[in-house]
Amino acid sequence: MIKHYNNLMETFGEMFTSISVNSCESIKWPDGFGVYVVWEKNRDALMNLKYIGLTGKFNKDLNGELILNQGQFSKRAMRWTPYRFCESPKDGEYRYSFRFNPKFSNVNDQYKVRHQSDAYSKTLFYKDGLLIDFFKFNELLDENYGYTPASLEAELLSKFLIETRNLPPANNSL
Repeated sequence: MIKHYNNLMETFGEMFTSISVNSCESIKWPDGFGVYVVWEKNRDALMNLKYIGLTGKFNKDLNGELILNQGQFSKRAMRWTPYRFCESPKDGEYRYSFRFNPKFSNVNDQYKVRHQSDAYSKTLFYKDGLLIDFFKFNELLDENYGYTPASLEAELLSKFLIETRNLPPANNSL
């Protein structure tokens, strides 16, 4: 999968970007939508891959016209399940960390406890190093190398599953 992943990075060229998170400050999310991949420290080994997700979906409106929803990379910072980028002072000792494996499967229950120390069973602190890769997409479908965000996310998750017989630790489904 690592070789395939590296080929995708090359294919996406300027539409691929990466940010290294290694300090106690808020993440500066890129503009746009697409697929994002969270790694612990680096992408040298598959065991460092922690999450594969997407933002931005194509839907039909009430008139049957194709539209892109309002999904943006920057909105990932507002999630609390199945993972959370903890940057609120309310997060206490877990401020500036990526937490996953939520305590509750119910979204509303997890929302209520999201700032608590036992709200997630896994924590990666920013200062220890995170790498977040972004495969950016364009609303003009012919400029996306034959992919949609959903197809690229499914492909990466499928390759991970086939190679490891598991999903990345912060992913719950394919």
